[in-house]
Amino acid sequence: MAIKNRNLKKGIYSSFLIGWRIETNWGKPFSVLLVRTARPISSALILSFMYTITSQGTQKEDLLWVLIGISTWGFVQNQVEFMYWAIVSEREWLRNIKNVIISPTPFIIYLTGRSSAGLPFGLFSFTVILLTSNLLLDLGITFTTIYFPYLFLAIFLSFIILFFLGLLTAGITLSTPKYPIGVGEALVGVLYLISGSIVRPEILPNIFQNISINLPLSHLINLYRYALSPSFRTTSYDWNALIFTGLIFSLFGFLVYSFSFYRARSNGKIDQQTMY
Repeated sequence: MAIKNRNLKKGIYSSFLIGWRIETNWGKPFSVLLVRTARPISSALILSFMYTITSQGTQKEDLLWVLIGISTWGFVQNQVEFMYWAIVSEREWLRNIKNVIISPTPFIIYLTGRSSAGLPFGLFSFTVILLTSNLLLDLGITFTTIYFPYLFLAIFLSFIILFFLGLLTAGITLSTPKYPIGVGEALVGVLYLISGSIVRPEILPNIFQNISINLPLSHLINLYRYALSPSFRTTSYDWNALIFTGLIFSLFGFLVYSFSFYRARSNGKIDQQTMY
């Protein structure tokens, strides 16, 4: 039977609601947002003090470079983690993943709704870290210097690119024989180091520099820097690199998810509990 558009909308909404309630343990939204933002804020403050002490306030551009990278990483961490945690929780703990897959709503729509529950956390983390850092460290970010069209476009593109990154981790998680939680955490951790979030790509070994250049996350984070501060607008932004790497990466993520989903169903791993 064909799936109607209104059923897809209901599926996304109900999946978002389920994801939000499960991840927040039915807690109050503001309290949950504060708790989940505590870790990135503490990381930002620690790095801020480290840069301030070592550079004695003379390298504020480097500090701004790092803090913008940290603030944008909240989008990656929340949306991608919510995607593969949906697989883990439904298969390992709730033992309900087979019922979700055979329901009228396509499984990819369910994952879309579940992962979308991480968007409010990412936005809140991004805003709080930037406001706190700018207030305490006088980074020079003002409303008059921000390119808001570029900023809104960066946020919109984040949702698209990170959705396919989440699909990539979800597909691998479906086919992982043991310890599926470590797959997503390891991937996010590696990307944190090589995507230009906290470490400049030019100081990495050559092989990691080449990987970083070909990651859409690297160009996406640079778009945030370009939009937020005039310090990073000495040259025009490379839109071609972002669009090209984004399309290739999104297609790759979707193909890996589709193949992994097919193999997991064929090999009976959909509802196979793999954790100890």
